[in-house]
Amino acid sequence: MTDSKQKQDFSERIQRIQQKHGTPPPPQVQTEAPPSEPAPKGHNLRNAMIWAILAAMAGVGGFYGLMMFDEWKLSQAAAPDNQSAPQPQPKPVKDVRQITDQGWSIPSPGLATADREQLTVLDVATGFDPAGQDAPPTVLIPFAVNSECTFKRPQPNDVVYNVRMETGTLPTTTHVFSNRAIANALIDHIEGVQVSKKHFQTGSRAQGRMFAVDVFVTDTSAPVYLVLQSFRQNVIWNLQLAKGVSLSHVAMIGENSGLVAPEQDVPFEAFRISDFVTNFEFGANNDPGPCMVAPWRRPQAHWPAQAKADNGNDLYTNQIYSFNTGYRAFDAWYRQVMGVPADTNVTAPHSAAHVLVGDLPDQLIEYRSMAGRDVYVSENDFTLIGDDTFEDTHIMLLTAAVGGDLALLDPAPQEVSRQ
Repeated sequence: MTDSKQKQDFSERIQRIQQKHGTPPPPQVQTEAPPSEPAPKGHNLRNAMIWAILAAMAGVGGFYGLMMFDEWKLSQAAAPDNQSAPQPQPKPVKDVRQITDQGWSIPSPGLATADREQLTVLDVATGFDPAGQDAPPTVLIPFAVNSECTFKRPQPNDVVYNVRMETGTLPTTTHVFSNRAIANALIDHIEGVQVSKKHFQTGSRAQGRMFAVDVFVTDTSAPVYLVLQSFRQNVIWNLQLAKGVSLSHVAMIGENSGLVAPEQDVPFEAFRISDFVTNFEFGANNDPGPCMVAPWRRPQAHWPAQAKADNGNDLYTNQIYSFNTGYRAFDAWYRQVMGVPADTNVTAPHSAAHVLVGDLPDQLIEYRSMAGRDVYVSENDFTLIGDDTFEDTHIMLLTAAVGGDLALLDPAPQEVSRQ
């Protein structure tokens, strides 16, 4: 095989390899070989063997070289410009929300938002410690509730935000209850032991536990007027303010309301629902009246109750009718008092531990629990911190109610003479 034939074979192999990998062959440059002396005949065999070896080595090396080159190009296309390894993708946030007939219940660390976006408290705050949520406050400071059926009206430059839910989801060791509530509980307890033998009533206690809700306020565009409302249980509102937020007023509606002493010296007031509405049941308090402070929530399309009503379930049809009627009555009162509709800037989950008022902050808020802080609570007959104190109070009052000896509730059998 001549030298020219070997070179031609080698060139054709290179072209086939390039075509296989989609690489266009390099342009062929024709050069004129300089004249040379003819090689001695004795070297022809040696030259043929050398060319054969070089051609084989070049063919194999060229093939693997092209493959390695292709892999290098792919790695360069996948790697970032700084040549660093791909960064691990963040794990998806676990959805802690729980759907109820009346919308989402959002336990900690979930964060309730106006648009129901799936967020957690870690998206707005730093320093949040779930283990410290049940730490008690330093002292409870009673304040008088408003009995005039009207709040301070927002100023023209205020922006009104409205948080409305059934209850919070962070239980505290704070309890508030009235003489009437504890009397009813004691009557149920005595009846359960002596009369009806309804043992589920034995040990009845007044439902006075308060639940905490964190309210993260981020709107710095104007002074913020907050309307904080719970329908079914007692709530302590803990305001967490972003840098630059200015509060103009805090208005609370609930059976009993509490407010962790805010960072700013802001005026606040509260209504007790039972002072104006005697019954919370469906259809019992949804007629428009001069003072309609029961904070009904407008039914939403994502409520399972709404879907069941749409499918003809009579029970849910009645409930949705009652919700809509109650909301219209509440909205009429709200517009008169606040000057804006009740759904203005509203966040209205079924229940929640943390609520966002405004947009996500540019800088995370330094979280503050109620531990070691003063808490204002609507005045009541009993205001206690600690579950043991709560139980001791009930036992003391129950003992007094039955004449000083709990054994009198269930006396031992006595023999009766038939003489």
